[in-house]
Amino acid sequence: MCGFSGILSKNTSGFKNLVEKSTKIINHRGPDDTDFYFDDNFAVGFNRLKIIDLSSAANQPFKDEDFVLVFNGEIYNYVELQNEFKFNLKTKSDTEVLFSVLKKFRNDIGSGLNLLNGMFALAFYDKKAKRLILARDRFGVKPLHYCFVDGAVVFSSEIKALKNYTNNFKVNHKAVINFLVNRSLDYTEETFFDGISQVGQSSFLEFGLGEKGAEKTVEKKYWNLSVIKSRDYRDENKVCEEFRKLFLNAVSIRLRSDVPLAALLSGGLDSSAIVAAVASPDALNNKIKTFSAVYPGDPLDERKFAETLTEQYKNINPVWIEIKTENFFKSLEKVIYHQETPIADGSMVAHFLLMEKINENGIKVVLTGQGGDEILGGYVHTFLPAYEADRIRNFNFKNFSLRAFFHSFPAFIKNIFRAIYVFRNYGKFFAEKGKLKLVDDFYVHFKNKTILNSYLLNSLFYWSLPGFLHYDDRNSMAFAIETRGPFLDYRLAEFMISLPNEFKIRDNKGKWLLRESLKDLIPHQILDRKDKQGFYAPIDRWSENIPVDFLIDEEFKHEFDYLNLQEVQKDKTMKWRVFTLWLWYKKYIKID
Repeated sequence: MCGFSGILSKNTSGFKNLVEKSTKIINHRGPDDTDFYFDDNFAVGFNRLKIIDLSSAANQPFKDEDFVLVFNGEIYNYVELQNEFKFNLKTKSDTEVLFSVLKKFRNDIGSGLNLLNGMFALAFYDKKAKRLILARDRFGVKPLHYCFVDGAVVFSSEIKALKNYTNNFKVNHKAVINFLVNRSLDYTEETFFDGISQVGQSSFLEFGLGEKGAEKTVEKKYWNLSVIKSRDYRDENKVCEEFRKLFLNAVSIRLRSDVPLAALLSGGLDSSAIVAAVASPDALNNKIKTFSAVYPGDPLDERKFAETLTEQYKNINPVWIEIKTENFFKSLEKVIYHQETPIADGSMVAHFLLMEKINENGIKVVLTGQGGDEILGGYVHTFLPAYEADRIRNFNFKNFSLRAFFHSFPAFIKNIFRAIYVFRNYGKFFAEKGKLKLVDDFYVHFKNKTILNSYLLNSLFYWSLPGFLHYDDRNSMAFAIETRGPFLDYRLAEFMISLPNEFKIRDNKGKWLLRESLKDLIPHQILDRKDKQGFYAPIDRWSENIPVDFLIDEEFKHEFDYLNLQEVQKDKTMKWRVFTLWLWYKKYIKID
């Protein structure tokens, strides 16, 4: 887990200082080592967070006479790849295995990337061909941004490092409006900054040098979850056995680390499943330290659920961290700086404070439950109607709700109703209501044979997961912590998409297969929970103290003149979103 910044240009001689400055700006992502590579056409700086093979031989940029690699993330199956290909290695790092894979498949990069089980953002440069590859992992766990400046393409792990090249940032109002209405982040290649893009999920870009300078020559997706074929599973026991085997292996390969490792534990099903898999003598049987955010006296505090697990397994060493209200607003501007976006709710601030405490405990790697809801069908309010709609389409009208009829409509009809909903519920916040036309369609992005699978795909790549991954990466890397999500193992995703609906939702509860497959490992108090709760932060207590300075900031009001700020301040949710938009604007856009 690291951070890098670089440039491809016809002449890099004047860029050395800029590359050095840009790399320094994101040093928080990798404080253990910093190094650079420079030649006439390519320059890159790299900040390393040492996780696998702590020797200097594994430092980056990783290079030989023909190629240069910088890479942020982890290749979890690097041991298996080495066993398969028998590369001649000088280190014990996943970096060198990745370097060797990319060299071997340099003429078929997509096939090489498809071999990787991991999270990554990478830049791979062919010196002789003057060809640059930028690529991201299947779900876009790790970030990678780029833009064109004066005939060069510049790229970086974080957008703030690009300001040295572009001088001033400008607002991408389409991204802002979709955030305000849908709380959307990172679901397309667009960012909150006009002219700055991100490499898409499951994608790689190729850049070369033409007459006018750097140009994009190839843009491809190397993996498409929506085309995974359905399989006819009849034996429930075999399905449970296969899922359990996949899940335990996904957890096991994410335990590979040469530095201290821990896990987040909320008391919810996903994090409990991961910790139980690690700690149980009937599973992986490893010792694990856990960190839990607690709010003493709050009715939604989940400590009592987490304790049912920590008391069951002696292998667990729990650490309880109280997130205090007085630290909330003190940290908010730091959070905005690291997020590089406005933030949708206070849970992201609480998560930032939790990462700060984990860092103080000397932990560099943390297992998380990110992706569990999207992979397994955990959002019952979204996925249950889709499940019922599939039954209606199959003329099964037993036990369905009226809302299921809406979800059985074609996507274009659902989008019409969605547009009406947006206009009625958000129109009052816009002085210029025509701006609502910039709100993207909600139901058309990813399609599959079943409505439920279509909704799972939308949640993975559009509705929810991209935003969660964004704030998880920025908050953890602010403190040089690597987070690893076993549920985002692509094998689990492919397996779940191939299954009939009944393995995902049953008895009006989501995640049936996870509950059934691990029921001997997880306490019944957690297995039987009917309440669905994300990472919790009592924002209601804090939102009363939101300042309204944005109401008198004339530059802000001019930039966002399409907002009706008088109506915004009357609504708690919109007030929060616009307040954090103002903080972002002051940090990144406003010129003092």
